[in-house]
Amino acid sequence: MTFRPIMLFALFLLPFAVGAQDGCVYFFHKFKAISFAENEQPGNSIPEYRRAFAEHTHDLADLLNAAHLALKYDSLDAATSFLNAAAACGLAWEDVPEAIKTPALAARITDYDRWNAHFHPLPPKADILLIARIRRMAERDQSVRDLEVEVEDNVMWAADSLNARELRAIVAEMGRLPGYSDLGWEGLDDLDLLFHHMQFKDLQFFMPYVIAGIRAGEYTDNTTIAYQIDRIAVSEGRALYIDEEDQLRELPTPQTPLVGRAYWSVTGEWDDFLPSGESVLWPIWPALGEAGANKTRQRLCLDPVSEGARRKPWLRQASATAVRTAFGIKD
Repeated sequence: MTFRPIMLFALFLLPFAVGAQDGCVYFFHKFKAISFAENEQPGNSIPEYRRAFAEHTHDLADLLNAAHLALKYDSLDAATSFLNAAAACGLAWEDVPEAIKTPALAARITDYDRWNAHFHPLPPKADILLIARIRRMAERDQSVRDLEVEVEDNVMWAADSLNARELRAIVAEMGRLPGYSDLGWEGLDDLDLLFHHMQFKDLQFFMPYVIAGIRAGEYTDNTTIAYQIDRIAVSEGRALYIDEEDQLRELPTPQTPLVGRAYWSVTGEWDDFLPSGESVLWPIWPALGEAGANKTRQRLCLDPVSEGARRKPWLRQASATAVRTAFGIKD
């Protein structure tokens, strides 16, 4: 099985400032769990993780983060439980990150019998042919982005457009976006990769399907989607938002540039470099404001902008004036 390393995310997340809305319960409890962990309250954090995983256990990175946290606070039973769920997601013992493979935990997996008892390579209803189809699309995406080979932008756009057309065909066949139950966690990684480079019209088409997948627990990387909306907004000057029908819309008046050819954030997820080399969170387009960005984030089951910024302490929230000044532009 091909394994993509799972990064252990820094435990800096804070809870939602809004209640757990329909379909967002998983994220509500996950953010609470990490907030408690950051405040060294494992007695509260681990139960919140359990509440999140009672909704679903489809996000392997979250399971590994929870297991890592449990080990940090000597909660071996919780760590074993979370890793058993990871095994059920198809994670082989040899692919468990070394930071988690403590001697105490390894002793729990005597001869790996217990691990193998939980191990399932794929979800019960996974579609092998669909997994292979999505994998080929991901490979096409990466083949034109090999850092050792320079390709023209139009070559990458052609590959992205072909992938989008194929994904549209899959959605037409299924009546929905494929998700964890169809693809498993590796296939879901491949699907997620397609959204990293998707163009506006295609992302606009898929948005209702993506949000339906998020709320059904079948697609979990809502942060990637918000970041891609921002990528388009910052590079193309589109004033984007998600409405109450889960449609990706555009304000009739486009953005004006922030600096040079760079425009403004619309979701609060974009970060970029200043001339000094510092990476900062990008200012939000004033016509939307933080309230408008929060409405988009709410549709994606994300926490508000202010909470999202606080869970990224390595990034400073920069004002428009600060960004322009850094680039030598006077207001």
